[in-house]
Amino acid sequence: MIEVNDTPYDWFTNMNMYNLLKIMGYTLKNPSVLININNEVIPKSKWDTYIIPDNAEITVVNLLRGG
Repeated sequence: MIEVNDTPYDWFTNMNMYNLLKIMGYTLKNPSVLININNEVIPKSKWDTYIIPDNAEITVVNLLRGG
């Protein structure tokens, strides 16, 4: 089990950021979000290789864009 923005989600072996974002309903491959796992910001360059640990506390923050 992991917790994302205070909401529990099922965890599975080899779960990465892209798996998490898909479960959360994101449809873009690289959405404009900041991901913090157990108080560590995970850069987009590591989203496909960083494996989310079981019992992780995760914060996903949508970044605003504008012009």
